[in-house]
Amino acid sequence: MEGPRILEGLTLQQMQQTADFYSMLYPKRLFAAVETIGEEEFEGTPCYRVKVTTVGGEEYFDFFDRNTGLLVGSVRTRATAMGDQEATSLVSDWKPVGGVLRPHKTVQRVMGMEQIMTLTSIEDGDVPDSVFALPDDVRALLKSE
Repeated sequence: MEGPRILEGLTLQQMQQTADFYSMLYPKRLFAAVETIGEEEFEGTPCYRVKVTTVGGEEYFDFFDRNTGLLVGSVRTRATAMGDQEATSLVSDWKPVGGVLRPHKTVQRVMGMEQIMTLTSIEDGDVPDSVFALPDDVRALLKSE
């Protein structure tokens, strides 16, 4: 929608955290505080409501199933080029992949839209460096800075 751009500030921080599969395993690196503030139903599931404060000062809420301890979802204000947008994320259909439970269904709700992603399989493996090569449009933006 916006074309290529270089992410900065809170938008970049949020994208980096979201992209880091292991982010929750290293809380001191990303989070200034994590506090369970109560119990409530979230999307029909009895959950612990957890207030998360990042080292950058952002605050949002994660919801963990009281019975399984698994993440059910989160409510977070996302910084976008169109301004701040409240987003609700849901994760479900947890299945083991390589000995690690991973959600196979993700629902994102933002700006009155809902996006549903259902995975039929997940494979771990080596990814060639070429996959991470910057597109020409992005390299041009970096040169202009």
